[in-house]
Amino acid sequence: MMYSYDTTPTLVGYCDADWAGSADDRKTEAEYIAAGSGCTQLIWMKNMLLEYGFNQDTMTLYCDNMSAIDISKNSIQHSRTKHIDIRHHFIQELVEDKVIKLDHIRSNLQLADIFTKLLDASSFEYLRAGLGVCCT
Repeated sequence: MMYSYDTTPTLVGYCDADWAGSADDRKTEAEYIAAGSGCTQLIWMKNMLLEYGFNQDTMTLYCDNMSAIDISKNSIQHSRTKHIDIRHHFIQELVEDKVIKLDHIRSNLQLADIFTKLLDASSFEYLRAGLGVCCT
């Protein structure tokens, strides 16, 4: 989770998952479940900020998997999603109610990759700077 230090903190989340390096449908499922986890964390942080008097409009969660984003926007169950446990589909309600907006982000800009991928030095430094962490 990241928030800016302007007059009104704006919550933005980044989510990523890796299913044993697999490129098949399990990757989409893992990304979708990770998005759900990101949504719950954004909502928790939104409630915390509300206690301090900061209200949040629609929060953005960035994901680098278009299939996972598509599932969140489509409430019709297809054969490729029927095996996903129903508890993960609350994301669809959050998107429909405009509590959360899932947006695509290119993989090389995905800040969550700093926690899930082996990166070369320049990629690591770029993502670290994106998180607002600097070295001394």
